[in-house]
Amino acid sequence: MQILILTAHFPHFDQPGLTYATPFLSRYASEWVKLGHQVTIIHFERKYPFLFNVFAKIVKLIGINKFEKYVVDRAAYTETEYSYEGYTVKRFLFNKFIPHSVTSVNKLRSCITRTQKILNDVNYDLVIGDCLDPVITVINNLKINDKCIVSQIVHAADFPYLSKSSIKNMCDIVDTWLIRSEVQREPLENAVGNRKIIAMYSGISDEQIIPNPVYRTDLKRLLYVGALYKSKGIDTIIDALSSTEIDYVLKIVGKGPDEDYFKQRVKQLGIEDRVVFVGPVPHSEVFSYMQEADALVLISHETFGMVYIEAMSQACIPIGAYNEGIDGVVKNGENGFLVHLGNSQELANLLTCDFSRDSARIKNISMNAYNTAIALTDHKLAIDVLQNLVGESK
Repeated sequence: MQILILTAHFPHFDQPGLTYATPFLSRYASEWVKLGHQVTIIHFERKYPFLFNVFAKIVKLIGINKFEKYVVDRAAYTETEYSYEGYTVKRFLFNKFIPHSVTSVNKLRSCITRTQKILNDVNYDLVIGDCLDPVITVINNLKINDKCIVSQIVHAADFPYLSKSSIKNMCDIVDTWLIRSEVQREPLENAVGNRKIIAMYSGISDEQIIPNPVYRTDLKRLLYVGALYKSKGIDTIIDALSSTEIDYVLKIVGKGPDEDYFKQRVKQLGIEDRVVFVGPVPHSEVFSYMQEADALVLISHETFGMVYIEAMSQACIPIGAYNEGIDGVVKNGENGFLVHLGNSQELANLLTCDFSRDSARIKNISMNAYNTAIALTDHKLAIDVLQNLVGESK
């Protein structure tokens, strides 16, 4: 099968050190190549004005982290073609001046022309779009074989675009929609109507799954992994634990601009002996902390949250948030727990209730968490997604 992926968010594998995107799509591409398919990725790189990049660096330094993604190494602004893990990547540049605006056809004219040439040279069976802007505009201006299936991935950041008439009017070209988490299903149905929607989760490699897990029987050794921002819900965890009398230890792995704030908060609550700030560690070492912990606690807004699946692969029980990216994968009381964002009392109640002290039930949840992770390997997900996509023809 010939697969063409169009995206505006892809790692710069040709330039080590530039890590502006997650490997989500690249993992699927690699697995599809292993299955014998031909994969080509066109990476549409947004090129912002130089002064915008300078401004983003300044505001990042003063702590306005929402601009961090606009701090782009100028080396990223190069058009190129290279091979990586068996698939081909072609990077095209286009100019963008206003973030979150809809990119005009005129700004994309060169990208459209060159993409059309690629389509003319190869008879593709499947075209997958990723990032509504600019990809949906590009797709709508291409001449695509009627037998080719067109699919579009939707991220949380794409939903504001779906409210724009200029984007919504272009959605009819999509045969199958791909969501990154189950919480996106209902709002997407409301936006695009009764269309085929399937889940496209992030996966974990087979090598990352511990072969002989030790199933947990308690919720006392707690772990947080991630950036140390106030927006990540660490306050919720600290406040909840300060109001309990259980014999717990919380390890916080990561770094961030709000680290001193959290350390001061822990000191004010008098729980320094039970909260350990580990600091940043290599990704490979994070798994050893997950193997030691009873539960990973991450009560924050996440598009999906790969760290939950990584914890589950070690039989570590995930505690996440309702109506966020992991809701639907983590099922409360079955393979983990869910509480509401910002509700420290709800988390405290969970950690101290009779249910959480029932060792047999906790062990069953730990086993279910592990089995969930086994079903979410890169290889299995790549097969399932492709089967769901090609099963729908025009």
